[in-house]
Amino acid sequence: MHVRNVRKWIHRFNEKGILEKKKTERKPRINEKIIKEIINIAKTPPYELGLPFSNWSLRKLESYLANKKKIKISYGRIRQLLLKQGFKFWKSKQEIISKDPNYEAKMLRIKRLLKKPNCIVLFQDEKKVSKSYILVMNGE
Repeated sequence: MHVRNVRKWIHRFNEKGILEKKKTERKPRINEKIIKEIINIAKTPPYELGLPFSNWSLRKLESYLANKKKIKISYGRIRQLLLKQGFKFWKSKQEIISKDPNYEAKMLRIKRLLKKPNCIVLFQDEKKVSKSYILVMNGE
């Protein structure tokens, strides 16, 4: 600490005695009406609100509230509110869905190739047209 700072606190102590921390009661920034709105939005599937995904994440919900509803609230605070309401959270799983009729056969072939030693499989995915290129190092 700097000498000036120490002297300042010594002078305050001499004038006022033991200094107590001020207790300030902060007015909550979000009221019950906003909390109910957040919960209702969290219960609504995102696709029903015109969004291009089917499940909420805390960050997606935070972004939606800030952009569409003009509610500034952190995803940590959203998590606290939703936990109080009995919401459960889990890690999302991504699933690859292909319109290719030969998708299953191709995936089985790739899985068989990956089990072989010295095998590297490369994929190339292009927009609108999905192509897979397989490079096999063991001469197959």
